[in-house]
Amino acid sequence: MLQKLKGWFRLPYPYLFETRRNLLMALGVGLVIFLLNFLLLDEGYALRRVTLSKLGVSVLAGGITALSILLVIQVALRYVVSEPVREGWTVGREVLLTLVLLVVIAFFNRVVFSLLEQQPVAELLWSFLLSLGYVLALGLLPIVLVVWVNYTTILRRNLRQVSAYNEELQQRMQRPSLAASSRIQIPTQNKREVLLLDLRHFLLAKAEGNYVDVVTEVEGKIQYTPYRLSIQTLMEHLQQEPSVFSPHRS
Repeated sequence: MLQKLKGWFRLPYPYLFETRRNLLMALGVGLVIFLLNFLLLDEGYALRRVTLSKLGVSVLAGGITALSILLVIQVALRYVVSEPVREGWTVGREVLLTLVLLVVIAFFNRVVFSLLEQQPVAELLWSFLLSLGYVLALGLLPIVLVVWVNYTTILRRNLRQVSAYNEELQQRMQRPSLAASSRIQIPTQNKREVLLLDLRHFLLAKAEGNYVDVVTEVEGKIQYTPYRLSIQTLMEHLQQEPSVFSPHRS
């Protein structure tokens, strides 16, 4: 069982932290925290502890939560997580990141509300440790479940896409073969270089930063050749070719 769990944590997982998604996540979670505090918090308790109304406490908690999420996934990840790590993102890293996110949210909420309550430093540390234990104890299992459900959903969606691409590929393979002369000249961003692409040998092309790696097979040998151009430019020159299609944005 333990080996299966370790294997599951090592499975590849998509790195989905883009700006638009980050903002939506922060606003969504912040709104949920606001609603929970507003519905569950006692007005008298809020006034006694932090001299704020229930609405004020709820807005503050939701705002701190949203800003904490943005601090981690919109700011910190840009400097901490390198491009190779993003390419090799796994289920385990997703679970760990979500746990870190919960800890940061608990920390900032605890600090802000302890300052409002004028809590001594010693009590602040102890209350944070209690909050941290509470967050980890209650958050680990739901996080694993959410990541597992999301992983399964993404996997099924990708399998449907692969199935559709396979059907399209089968249809294209049934079309007439390429003519003997099937070379296309594609200008690159290097003035001294032109991509002379023979579609009879062309296998795939993949974006790598400012370059595109073109993979061909000539006399049974696989060749990788980088060209300085964008994948969009390459697609524009090949969009009329029935034997070529794009299964992925890169």
